[in-house]
Amino acid sequence: MEKRSRQNLKSQDWFKPFDHTADLGVCLNADSLEGLVRQGALALLFFTVDPATVEERQEKSFEIEFDSPEQLLVRTLSRLVFLFDCEGFLTRNMELEISGNMALAKIHGETFDKKRHQTRHLIKAVTWGGLEVEAREGKFLATVIFDD
Repeated sequence: MEKRSRQNLKSQDWFKPFDHTADLGVCLNADSLEGLVRQGALALLFFTVDPATVEERQEKSFEIEFDSPEQLLVRTLSRLVFLFDCEGFLTRNMELEISGNMALAKIHGETFDKKRHQTRHLIKAVTWGGLEVEAREGKFLATVIFDD
């Protein structure tokens, strides 16, 4: 990632990227678990391409079954990595509805276009190593490591 872009990202109070050996890490901050997962999706987009170049042209949806907030975060972000790897789909926005141990994600974005999207990093996976999700004082906080 360009140094200038990294500095701009650090100014966001919900998104603080950090270097992690050969991987990419991010600290997230949201008012809800749904918001935390949405922030994770946007962080993934920031690491992949410039979000300003991605439009909401298509909608896709999928369900996630989970047993913990950590599992919800990893499974949802992993699905987004899979969609980019297999279909070239870039997620610009996400709606997430949680009911019990199921979540319905509706994602909005578009297919990668090499004329408009310059790849910053190719994320291979969302890792469990270093993963932390915490609810504290009405906020949800997370640390996520992406295998780059």
